Amino acid sequence: MSSAQETAASSHEILLVEDSPTQAMELKLTLEKYGYRIAVAANGREALTWLRRSRPAMVITDIVMPEMDGYELCRTIRKDEALAGIPVILLSYLSDAGDILKGLESGAGNFVVKPYNADSLVSYIRDELSEERQAGEEDQLLPSFELEFAGRSYRVSSSVRHILQILLATYETAVRKNEELIEAETNLRLLNDLLEEKVRERTAALTAEIAERRRVEDELRQKTEALSAYSARLEQSNQELQDFVFVASHDLQEPLRKIQTFADLVMTRCSPSLDTQGKDHIRRMQNAAHRMRGLIRGALEYSRSVEKAEFFQKIELIRPIREAMADLKLMIEETGAAIEIGCLPCIEAEESLMRQLFQNLIGNALKFRNKNERPIIKIYAEDCGKQTLNGQACCRIIVQDNGIGFDEVFLDRIFKAFQRLHGRDKYEGTGVGLAICKRIVDGHNGNITAKSVPDEGSSFIVTLPLEQNGGKCGEQ
Repeated sequence: MSSAQETAASSHEILLVEDSPTQAMELKLTLEKYGYRIAVAANGREALTWLRRSRPAMVITDIVMPEMDGYELCRTIRKDEALAGIPVILLSYLSDAGDILKGLESGAGNFVVKPYNADSLVSYIRDELSEERQAGEEDQLLPSFELEFAGRSYRVSSSVRHILQILLATYETAVRKNEELIEAETNLRLLNDLLEEKVRERTAALTAEIAERRRVEDELRQKTEALSAYSARLEQSNQELQDFVFVASHDLQEPLRKIQTFADLVMTRCSPSLDTQGKDHIRRMQNAAHRMRGLIRGALEYSRSVEKAEFFQKIELIRPIREAMADLKLMIEETGAAIEIGCLPCIEAEESLMRQLFQNLIGNALKFRNKNERPIIKIYAEDCGKQTLNGQACCRIIVQDNGIGFDEVFLDRIFKAFQRLHGRDKYEGTGVGLAICKRIVDGHNGNITAKSVPDEGSSFIVTLPLEQNGGKCGEQ
């Protein structure tokens, strides 16, 4: 903008009528940047009040406003002889043909549709207010005439130039909107193509994912079927093995009894005729037969111990423990053991198996006692209901002794059948007691472990659910 244009613009004051403070401020700053002085009114009535005090070079007004809209303001200005010469520009989002005809009817000099092009608007203002422009025939008012549009009559009284300006502005607006529409359609088409490509890619990915999922499901089903078949075969094999152990053990006991009987007869009847070495051989044979009989008995007990309990009922643990102590009464009295029983819970279990479990644990504590101390066995529970096992509220029962203990390096071995940590010459037994304990606890959906320090004693920790979900429950 040249200095001459800035000087000319600074001499012109424009009244801006706009009810939106934001839009008013935006247009005000735009026009002030080009050197125009701007006054602002919030509606038509406020603008008329301002016009009665001062005369601007131009009025730029919004159409939709409270109290008095832009059409009525323009008509009022045209009817007032003192104000009729002021050019008026209608600036609005309205762009229908009916709105434009109402603008002509009200006597507006131009009709600019928002959003406007600032350079075009300023160019029109500059030409309209140019001192070099002289009024010609095109500025003379035409005789008023009526136009019919959409069933409504419009009486137009305006100059040729104003009519042409509004028509050109309308055409420019139509061209701009058409260009925007074409651009929008182009962008929409590109976005649609991109969306279709994404849909194709996602469809292909989903198809592949579904195929992979079906493949995994088929593979899982096949493996499940194979596992079920293997489990059935394993169960059958275990049953056959247990039957075999039972039969074999039963069949072995008869010849073993004969060996023991004849060995005893030989020692009784032929002892005078036997030398020391012969007697030693007979005693070795008797000891071996005795050990063999113990192993057979242990195998039978282990094969008969259930792998999964089937019938649960609510029991107070103190009862099977006292029954186990009654079975071990003689051994308890011989060793002088003291057994302390703490508070014990009520759980769902098979009472006969609980009796066997605690009989084995108490018997184990009595067997591996410290010869120099009185055996003290403590049986108590802790953390009942405060912990969970496989999603079930559980309780820990501890059987604690002050016996010889063991090195925890051998913890995994002590719960396996026929595993011994001590020689047969020191402690009797077959090595199946704790293995049977483990099978019973496993059958009750629990677990068993131990803590021990050599020469200080052991603590066997049995964790059992308070309630069973897998088996049948009956009332006590």
